[in-house]
Amino acid sequence: MNGARPVYCFGPFRVDVQERRCTRNGEPVSLTPKAFDMLVYMLSRTGHLLEKDTLLEELWADVMVGENCLSQNVRALRKALADEAGQCSYIETVPRRGFRFVAQVYIEFGEDEQPSPPPVPPSEPALVLQEVQRPQLERWPVRRMLFWSGATVLLGVSLFVTLLALGPHSSPPKPDTPLKSLVILPFRPLGKDRQHPHLGLGIADAVIGRLTNLGKIRVCSTGTIFHFAETPVDSVTVGRQLEVDGVLEGTFQREGERVRMTVQLIEVRSGKPIWAEQFDERFTDVFALQDILATDVSQALNLKLTLDDQKHLKRHTTENLAAYEAYSRGLFFWNKRLEPDLRHSISCFEEAIAKDPAYALAFAGMADAYGLLGYYGVSAPSPAACFEQARSAALQALALDKSLAEAHIALALVKFHADGDLNAARVELRRALLLNPNSATAHLRIHAVLERQGELVQALQHIREAHRLDPISPTINRVLAETLYRQGQNTEAEDLCRKGIEINPQVYFSYEQLGKVLVAQGEYGQALAAFQKAQELNPRLDLREDLGHLYALTGQQREVQKLLREFQQELPRRPDASINLAMIYVGLGNQAAAFKSLEESQAPKHLIGYVLRTDPRLRGLQADARSAQFSASGSGFH
Repeated sequence: MNGARPVYCFGPFRVDVQERRCTRNGEPVSLTPKAFDMLVYMLSRTGHLLEKDTLLEELWADVMVGENCLSQNVRALRKALADEAGQCSYIETVPRRGFRFVAQVYIEFGEDEQPSPPPVPPSEPALVLQEVQRPQLERWPVRRMLFWSGATVLLGVSLFVTLLALGPHSSPPKPDTPLKSLVILPFRPLGKDRQHPHLGLGIADAVIGRLTNLGKIRVCSTGTIFHFAETPVDSVTVGRQLEVDGVLEGTFQREGERVRMTVQLIEVRSGKPIWAEQFDERFTDVFALQDILATDVSQALNLKLTLDDQKHLKRHTTENLAAYEAYSRGLFFWNKRLEPDLRHSISCFEEAIAKDPAYALAFAGMADAYGLLGYYGVSAPSPAACFEQARSAALQALALDKSLAEAHIALALVKFHADGDLNAARVELRRALLLNPNSATAHLRIHAVLERQGELVQALQHIREAHRLDPISPTINRVLAETLYRQGQNTEAEDLCRKGIEINPQVYFSYEQLGKVLVAQGEYGQALAAFQKAQELNPRLDLREDLGHLYALTGQQREVQKLLREFQQELPRRPDASINLAMIYVGLGNQAAAFKSLEESQAPKHLIGYVLRTDPRLRGLQADARSAQFSASGSGFH
């Protein structure tokens, strides 16, 4: 049979799969590519009911389309076959369910003259591969190969293909070892929802929250996955970047009052799916859909759930759909961290609270957004007013739900910056980490508290854990590099800076920190290039202190004197310019002038003490007895 190709035959029609050609009594029949694919799919499953969802999944694997598109292709196919819906000579409609190909079908060979097998009656399936694609969600070129294999099964040519056909009916492949860590990517919106990435982030966030609080598997935080909300990514690559065992990804599309969602769980080591499912629910039942999804994922992960765990998986933060959508928008913009986006997030959180006044998570989101505005020092409202708004919202969130880690994290920000109460901030962050040990934000912020309190070993442990949870966060990457730089671990700090630049070459502070590290290593030319790149990416960035220190080290007196004059002129309105002066004087080797600048400074002594203790450039001053007059303190949140 070498060279023979199977051809489906029914009535006056012959369908050559390999040549992608359909004829009627020898005359070509015009079919669109998708209509031809649909015809072949139906022919391979003659006599079987083909559910609408199955047809959509199999024929439009790479894009989510609605039933209207499916119906249009069925109508086009019927028209091409001269098959009126009322007569159902070939394609039968099963109301509210799908379609069935009802004609008798047999196989011929396109080249060799081979006897045809007996016709296949409609009651007998032409293939036994109907469910083969569901667990793996394979793409279309593989399906064409499976159609060939199915035809070979029908003819009894290959035992191997028979086994292949039977295999997919078993359970999906299991990983060699249990998955201990997971990243849930933002669900990718399709159709009209493509312009609303916050919806996919909200779905992922809901499942993350439920699985995280079970405490049975490490799940990357929502802040980690935010980076992928707007740009399609390769899931296995992301899984390897985040150093997790599994990736859960999915798509969704709303059509009227319904939402269709397709998800799959991928083992990162092998790159293969180990579980997949499709859901179709009323959009008004999105919370029930989240319940089912969280439960099914926990079962796919083989998590041992108690009755309390099962109840927790169905715990809702709100029952109001409009409030949930507003919160999802707020979460999306809060993660951007820029001032305009934080203000937008506050409006969204306020809308969510107006829809559901008991929505604790929305209060927590609003609290953190106000707290970050206060930390950024915005002019309107004042930082003090922002911190008070943050305090009020955080306390309201805790009054509604004391177990909300996000509320404790937001309150800690207020305790730290507005109250200057390091111990209280530390207590709140410890509580947050007990409730959610996978919060990279909590680890990042407690690092700042511990560093200010002089507990450098613990501080480094927490920023390393934040980096482990979110290794592609530019902010966490930079803070870890800065911490290592302060502790003299410059080789690792340089590697982190360069890795951050590789991940996102448009982040200015990665170049800024790299410049500082290179100065410490004596690579002055490369350091200058790094500072210049940072300035190019952010023209508003003030690098005069860094450049002044570098110019002093390299003997560029003209530039040094210019910057010294500028900082002297700024002292009356900006007392911390005295620290800038000290940095330049140290670069010049003039410690006496550096100390004089600090001793005459009107800047807070605790701020000067913190800089003296942590900045490697001033290490030569730390051994001087005069440094004891400055109490050690400083740092900040992000």
